[in-house]
Amino acid sequence: MEWYLQSYLAGIDKIIVGKKFEEDHVYHITSYDTETLRKQGQDFWDLDDCMNFLCSFMDKVKSQLAQKPEGTVLLSNYDYYNKNEHVDFYDIAPGSQEAKFFDFLPDKFKKLFV
Repeated sequence: MEWYLQSYLAGIDKIIVGKKFEEDHVYHITSYDTETLRKQGQDFWDLDDCMNFLCSFMDKVKSQLAQKPEGTVLLSNYDYYNKNEHVDFYDIAPGSQEAKFFDFLPDKFKKLFV
């Protein structure tokens, strides 16, 4: 499901996967058609449910961030075994040592959104 959703959201039609041994040596390469992955998983998960959850989650993130100072890191926790849409959020103060751990986007990229 993870490969499918990432590819679906990015508009990628084909995924190339390298299977490897523990020593990181690739021993087999396989390609998957993104739509075929969805069909193979349809007995285990529903695309509509996933997209509805994603939209709901992003709305919650937007609402949480609107109440926080610029630069706040927002962490989320979701217990998917309980099959509900409750998500816990934890924020980390901007500029804190802990926040620096999550600051991985280059400044050049961030400036595109200012």
